[in-house]
Order: sequence, then structure tokens, then C-alpha cells
Amino acid sequence: MPTTAARGTWSSLRPSLRTWWGRYVVVSCTAIVVLVGAVVAAGGLRSAEAVPLPEWQAGEQHDLGEVEATVLDHMVTDDVRADYLEYVDGPAVAWLVVRVEVAAHEETVEFVPEVVAPPEGVVMGDEPETVVALQDGTTGPAIHPGLPQQVAYFWPLRDPRDVPDPLRMDVLVRPWAFSPTSNRYTWGQEEPAARITIPRNDTMPGLFEEEW
Repeated sequence: MPTTAARGTWSSLRPSLRTWWGRYVVVSCTAIVVLVGAVVAAGGLRSAEAVPLPEWQAGEQHDLGEVEATVLDHMVTDDVRADYLEYVDGPAVAWLVVRVEVAAHEETVEFVPEVVAPPEGVVMGDEPETVVALQDGTTGPAIHPGLPQQVAYFWPLRDPRDVPDPLRMDVLVRPWAFSPTSNRYTWGQEEPAARITIPRNDTMPGLFEEEW
């Protein structure tokens, strides 16, 4: 038998049910409640599990959109660009350095994009402090077609022991996409494309050949 509250609710709905829009609203709300209940019961509102990134090997060349890149190795050091560590807000005591060979496609790349991202909580800041050409020590080098360069990405560290062994990093790709802001196609934001284990190399070539 309906309760007093149920009878009261039904009575309050009767005037609305006499009109077509009232009946439409009641039927629509009932359908929504039933649908949501079915979806929840089936687990449809659970967050989708992230698809694992593919595994790439160090030393392999891959097209990352704006450039082609070969992630080579890494080192942890305070012997290179040591004077710059004191200018990092923190303070920083060492660098995580990742060596990558970068090649342009058909056009010159004026600013070397970030092609790898360290694990969360390892380095200071969201981006490398600087990118240096190993050939001559140039900071922020341009990459010209047909002239690949080995560059070193520098991330400051609070503690060298924060760098895991083995070091696994995300490889980043920049998609060619339409930008509503500029109303044209351009290189988009970096997105993780794969995961890579980067070997350690404490005698990285070129790194100690110049006094920066």
C-alpha cells in the first residue's frame, strides 16, 4: 500500500500529468533514472583503465612529429655546467643529462622540442633547464635538414639519488594539428608516445670537451 508521502507526491504530480509537457517531463526523468541505474550496475561509470605505452629501445630512431630522434643514454653529474646549478631555485646539486640525436625533416627547427620526460618527482621543474649541442656547446641550437645533431637535455636535481636505476622515461611526440587560436595547422603540445629505458653512461662523448 502506498505510504502517505508517496500518495502526496503522486497527488502533486497529477496536475502536471494533465498536460502533454508534464507527461513528457515525467517520462523523460524516469527514463534517465532507469538508464543511469543500468549503467552504474554494469560498471559503465568506472574510469577507463589507461592503455599502457609501447616499449621502445634506446638507440632506435623514431619520428616524433617535428623531429626524428634517437634517445641514446644518460648521466648524473655536477661536473658540467656546475656554475649554473646555483641559479636554479631549489637549490639544485646536480644535473640529470640525457643525450639524444635529433634530426629535422624538410624545414629547420629553430627550437629543439622536448622529446623525453623524466618520471614524476625525480627532477626539479616541468621542463629541462637547458638543451645544449654537444658538438660546440651551443645552448638551444637550431636543427637543420640533413644535419642531425647530438644534444643534451639538462634537468636539475635536488638529490642525485632520486634518479632511479634503471631510468625509464616517456618519449614525447608533437602532433600536427589545427589550432583554433591561430586558425592554422601547427605543431601541438607534446604527448607521451612510448616508454624507454635509458642506459647510464658516465663518459658521455662531447660533454667534457668544451668548457662552458
